[in-house]
Amino acid sequence: MNNKFLLLLALSGAMLISSAKGQDDLMSMIDKNETPTIDYTSATFKTTRVVIGQSIELPPKGNLLFLISHHFGALNTGYENLYGLKQASIRLGLEYGLTNWLGFGAGLNTDKNTWDGFVKAKVFRQSTGARKMPVTLDLFANTAIYTIKWPVPDQKNYFSSRMAYAFQIMIARKFNSFLSFQLTGSMVHKNMVPTSEDKNDIFTLGAGGRVKVSQRVALSAEYHYLFTGQVVSTLKQVVTFSRYS
Repeated sequence: MNNKFLLLLALSGAMLISSAKGQDDLMSMIDKNETPTIDYTSATFKTTRVVIGQSIELPPKGNLLFLISHHFGALNTGYENLYGLKQASIRLGLEYGLTNWLGFGAGLNTDKNTWDGFVKAKVFRQSTGARKMPVTLDLFANTAIYTIKWPVPDQKNYFSSRMAYAFQIMIARKFNSFLSFQLTGSMVHKNMVPTSEDKNDIFTLGAGGRVKVSQRVALSAEYHYLFTGQVVSTLKQVVTFSRYS
C-alpha cells in the first residue's frame, strides 16, 4: 500500500513538473506573439530639407526649429549676375513638430515679400520587424501670399491673385547608414500668371539623395525637373534681368 502510494505520488509530481514546464513554454510563446517589435528607420536625412527642397523628415515632437535658407539664382545668367549670386533670395522660417507624424511651419521669403505656411504629414514609415515597410511616404501642402505692391496699381486687382499653393508627395528610402534617396512629385498652382502662355498649374519631378563619406561629412544633392511648356515668362525675365543688371 505504501509502495503504491509513493508510486502514485511520484507520477503526480512528474506530471505537475511536466505541466508547469509546458505552461512556461506556452507563456513564452504567447509573450513573443503578443509583444512584436517594430523597428522604424530614423535619420533618413539629417534635417527637414534635402538641400532646399523638403525631405521626409519632421522636427522631433515638441521641438521648434528656426531655419535660414539661402537660394541663389540661375548659373546661366552670366558674369553680370555673378552666375546667380546677385539673384540670391533668403527665407526665414519656423517649423514645429506637433507629433511624431505631423508638423507645420511658416516663413517669410525676400522674393516678392512672400509669406507662407505649410503642413507636412508622415503617412507611413520605413520599418522592419513585425511590420515591414520598404519606404517612407510624406504628404506636404503649402499656401503662399505675395505682399509686394502691384506693378500697375490702377488696374483692377484681386486679393486672390496674390495666392499660390504647392502640394508634394515624397517617397524616400534609407538603404543603409551611408546612402539615402528620395523622389518628390510636386504641383504648384498660381491664381495669377504673368502671361497667357504660362500655366496656372506647374508640375515637377524631383530626386535627391544623401551620401555619407565619413563620420562627420556627408554630401547631399537634389534636382527638380520642370516639365516643358509650363513656365515661359520666368525664363524670359531671367534673360532680361541678366542684360540690365
